[in-house]
Amino acid sequence: MREQERLNLINRISDELNKDLDPDKMLRRVLELTVAYLNATTGSIMLFDREQRVSAFILQQEVSDDRANRIVGKVLTEGFAGWVVKHGEGGVIYDTHQDSRWVVYDTSPTMCAR
Repeated sequence: MREQERLNLINRISDELNKDLDPDKMLRRVLELTVAYLNATTGSIMLFDREQRVSAFILQQEVSDDRANRIVGKVLTEGFAGWVVKHGEGGVIYDTHQDSRWVVYDTSPTMCAR
């Protein structure tokens, strides 16, 4: 990602954050912009409490509550989101086909927290 492209994305996200003070709407819009910008299939945002438990999450895909909870559980135990929490740092997956932290679901597009 070029520096100017990053700055443009940050600018757009900043504009979105200032449009509506509802946290759920803001985070959904930030997720939409980021997924579109990265040309990703989908994405998610997870919020953690002080004990490192998920206190809220947003998935870009519309799925049932039961399926959403299973997806979040799986990416936290087997996927990239769990790796991020365990290591306390972010990371980048450059090739989702070669990285075992990328969780794939049998009937849906690839899902992973980034």
